[in-house]
Amino acid sequence: MTITEHIKRFNITAPAVLLFMALLAQAPHAAAVFVRVAPHGAPWEVYVSAVGALVYAIALEGATAFFVWRSQIRWAIAFAVFSVLHNVAYYLPEAWAFDAFGAALLWRNVLGSVLISVSLPLAIAAFSHVQAQQREKRHTATGETADETPPAPAIAPEAPEETPAPVAPPAIAPRSSADIARELQVSRQTVDGWKRRGTLETNIARRLPTVAAPTANGHGGTHV
Repeated sequence: MTITEHIKRFNITAPAVLLFMALLAQAPHAAAVFVRVAPHGAPWEVYVSAVGALVYAIALEGATAFFVWRSQIRWAIAFAVFSVLHNVAYYLPEAWAFDAFGAALLWRNVLGSVLISVSLPLAIAAFSHVQAQQREKRHTATGETADETPPAPAIAPEAPEETPAPVAPPAIAPRSSADIARELQVSRQTVDGWKRRGTLETNIARRLPTVAAPTANGHGGTHV
């Protein structure tokens, strides 16, 4: 894969390249301010201060770009101001000094010490806050998306089942009580009781639903 293909893959645009170049130009200033105020008494302290200066410069200058990309304008402006003050501390002449409690202090070292002491904890807190805020927004968006279930498709109501027409009660009710009792195999007194209570047709339909209609001689089809 060629370099051009790599650039297209990572979608590196002209503004991103310009920003990276600006950070490269600015980072040495922050690193120099860090090295000036770091301890140098022992050889290992020299190496530690050099590594710390490199990491510090990348973190400080990268913070501004990070907050701009995250649309955190206030944090971005705050760290841009820190970068400006680092430039001031970097360009302050060494001859500018003052006495404090019997010691000669350089203005650029005092300013650099204050900037480093403030910017490091502030950068850690700001990074953590923005990351937690972005994570909460993603979780909220994910929850809302999961809750937005598509509506169920409309289902046409089922056609009501056709219920069969009620079967007419057997046409033996007009017969005499004796005939009805004989057809249903009950006593005549039972049939007379149905007639008095008005439940004759109900009991006929329940006991003999398929009795044929009376013939011309007044009897059912089963009797001549």
